[in-house]
Amino acid sequence: MKLAAITILCLAAGASYAAPTEDSKFEAIVDHYVEALLKMHPENATALGDHRYDDRLDDYSRAGVDADVKFARETLAELAKVKREKLSVTNRIDLRILENALQSQIYSRETLRNWEWNPLTYNVGSAIYSLIARDFAPAETRLKSVIGRPAAIASAKMK
Repeated sequence: MKLAAITILCLAAGASYAAPTEDSKFEAIVDHYVEALLKMHPENATALGDHRYDDRLDDYSRAGVDADVKFARETLAELAKVKREKLSVTNRIDLRILENALQSQIYSRETLRNWEWNPLTYNVGSAIYSLIARDFAPAETRLKSVIGRPAAIASAKMK
């Protein structure tokens, strides 16, 4: 009986140390991507209901644009390492959607270059509105974030 219990425990422990599947590799890439994206684009995070970065604004500088492109290229390189044929059907579709979104982001930043010519790109009105329009936290907390966003603008102009 003890031998059977030890064998079952060893098999169970071995199963937890099995090599990660392609699905788990892909999902880890996606988890990292989403977490980094929310941090890099706090305005989107707020709109999606993640309020960890409410007192910050997206980085609209050339360095911010370059960081976006670099991050998109790095994520595409990680995705290229995933063996598509070993993914579940759902993750194969999600992989293709994410690749298209990243390629679109690169095209937008490098070819369309809205950040150079479209002043609406820098309109932070929606970044403020998203903090005051929804009742997700006490008004005092939301106001601190509202104050933080224009402060980020002033700080960026000083650099």
